[in-house]
Amino acid sequence: MSDIIVALSTPPGVGAIHVIRLSGRGSFLLAEKVINKKIPPHGVMRLANIYDDEGDIIDKALIVAFYSPRSYTGEDMVEFHIHGNPVIASALISRLISMGARLAEPGEFTKRALLSGKMSLSQVEALHEVIYGKNIESIKAATRSAAGEYEREIKAIYDDILSLASAMRADVDYPEDVELEEYGFDDRKKQFLEIMDDILEKLTILYKRIEIGQKLARGYKIVLVGAPNVGKSSLLNALLGYERAIVSDIPGTTRDFVEAMHMIGHVPVSLVDVAGIRQTVDKVEKIGVDKAKQLAKEADLLIWVVDGSKALAEDDLRVWHEFGENIRLIAVNKIDMVNDVEKALLQFKEYGPPVIGVSAKTGKGIDELVNSISDILGQHEHSPLYMSGRVMSHVHEALQYMEEARNLVETNMPEIASIDIERAARHVGAILGRADVSEDVLDKLFSTFCVGK
Repeated sequence: MSDIIVALSTPPGVGAIHVIRLSGRGSFLLAEKVINKKIPPHGVMRLANIYDDEGDIIDKALIVAFYSPRSYTGEDMVEFHIHGNPVIASALISRLISMGARLAEPGEFTKRALLSGKMSLSQVEALHEVIYGKNIESIKAATRSAAGEYEREIKAIYDDILSLASAMRADVDYPEDVELEEYGFDDRKKQFLEIMDDILEKLTILYKRIEIGQKLARGYKIVLVGAPNVGKSSLLNALLGYERAIVSDIPGTTRDFVEAMHMIGHVPVSLVDVAGIRQTVDKVEKIGVDKAKQLAKEADLLIWVVDGSKALAEDDLRVWHEFGENIRLIAVNKIDMVNDVEKALLQFKEYGPPVIGVSAKTGKGIDELVNSISDILGQHEHSPLYMSGRVMSHVHEALQYMEEARNLVETNMPEIASIDIERAARHVGAILGRADVSEDVLDKLFSTFCVGK
């Protein structure tokens, strides 16, 4: 990292200000030549003239210097806050390049922060979500991760696994030399299992929190399931506030699924209207029904839609028998056609999930349904934690190896168990950037950042 790098850190084009970053050993010397005076003390912003190579003033700007290692990159770093004219920005960058700096690659400032130990790989990935996140809840979770709020927690798990791996290896390789009372194998098997159970519990909770964070980032999948002609498509349109699905009185109109992204509160959701579930001999409709069943099983929230103006039919009961254990809400549609709404809703109370009376036609009950959906999606056993799919995969693998290791300890095979424990440690270490991380992985990650980041 001996090169001095420079880049525009604000969006290109005309604006109020532009920020140009300069980082690397020798940055201060270049900056002093540009402003023709000494740079200010660490973190102090000073007004200064910007000179071109002929000694003419091209702008009056605010300059701030960050002294190594107390900077974003961990290196000596300077920021020029200039007027937002791209011509001025281009002239300043060209001047700095002519004096020995080079244009930064995409994400190179953050890459240097990683390589200098200012950030972990998981923090970098969370920062990516902070920049590109599409909803406030996932951004909040990512901000906590990018700030390193959970770094100590993950490091503690890593240290626990390393200690266990070390003790297990010592007990297996040098049983006569092991003096630690808290570790061992033969007569200390119980302690091993207790330690492993504790690690497994922590990894499981970590996985669940990341899973919630991932769902917040990509959106929860909500599937409307029910018999044909109960008004699922109309209800989808009512929830969206516009016509997305074709509505018809003819049963079986929806043969393929209809999906639309939407926001419920601050949470992104994917609303899915599927084909009505029924017995059919129509080959095309049957494909739609099979796809509906698959999507229903993948749903984060399954809503059973029924026609409140009619008694439950065989097709309705078929839906309940197929998916009843996964249904979280019952939407009783068409209550605008019912004289006694309370009586119509009462027959569904015995099924267990909350029952909401709605009319997709008039909009009655839609707000109550939206609030119920929001309440369910907000019910988390653990707080969300945004981490990338790479991290989630490493946690999953670590869990698998720890579970296998525990089974091996239980069956008195510590030699093999110690290998799986070390594999688990490598996966958790990879989250912190302490295990082998290929250059290809890093290049792919940083290429998605803007140049000035």
